[in-house]
Amino acid sequence: VQARRAARLYMEKAKVMDQYWWPYRGVWTYPFAERFPLVEQPVLILQPEEALAEYSERAGELLPDSHFILLAGVERDVFDVAVEEFARELRRFLD
Repeated sequence: VQARRAARLYMEKAKVMDQYWWPYRGVWTYPFAERFPLVEQPVLILQPEEALAEYSERAGELLPDSHFILLAGVERDVFDVAVEEFARELRRFLD
């Protein structure tokens, strides 16, 4: 990631500093074990190779029609460092 792009990403994240906890609260309090089995549509989980990968894969097991793909070697910022790989896997899923 170029320095200018990294700085812009940081500034975007910094804008919500006083509300940074909102998405975490939503994620950690959502009743996913009850709700995920109700999803009827196919779900693609494109997961960077990071600390939450194992949990994402396990969450996908609760979805009736999930497809889990680990983006090996991609640790973060998937839209900046793995655009082609992300697009390829998304296209494969949608076709």
